Amino acid sequence: MKTYQLVNNQLELYVKPSSKIGRGFLAFLGLVIFIGPIFGMLLGLSSGNDFHIAYLIGIGFSSLVAYHFYKLFLWNTYGKEVITIDNDKVLYHADYGKFISNKQEHCFENLSFYVKPVGYEKEQVGVLIIEVTDKKFIETVVVLPDETLNEIIEKLLNNVFVKEL
Repeated sequence: MKTYQLVNNQLELYVKPSSKIGRGFLAFLGLVIFIGPIFGMLLGLSSGNDFHIAYLIGIGFSSLVAYHFYKLFLWNTYGKEVITIDNDKVLYHADYGKFISNKQEHCFENLSFYVKPVGYEKEQVGVLIIEVTDKKFIETVVVLPDETLNEIIEKLLNNVFVKEL
């Protein structure tokens, strides 16, 4: 499985898909959370209870929670982070497969790239940090081996589109 792709001025970091059991559990839990209040409302109405606003509040709240589980399922199946570096801008967004997150745009004069270690030291994994200005950072969430991150940084530094580093 490829972990990243660097084409022209666009870097894509791919999420390692979780196990099928884990993704199945997320999908099942989201479905149960979504259908549960609807089933409860139908059961209550069929047993002769009056309709009240709590049914709609329960359905609305459970729909929001189920939507969150759907996003987790998509991220763990198709997720990737997309970083585009133009002449003086860095664009960042997360791609969930079916939809994308809000795009962030940062202007820069100089870029710096770092590897931030995560987890245990012996695992030697981390995330990529792009320093746009003194106080603005883009920190990726895709965890990759340190070797891969250093390779990505080297390719970014050697590419033509990153000029003054």
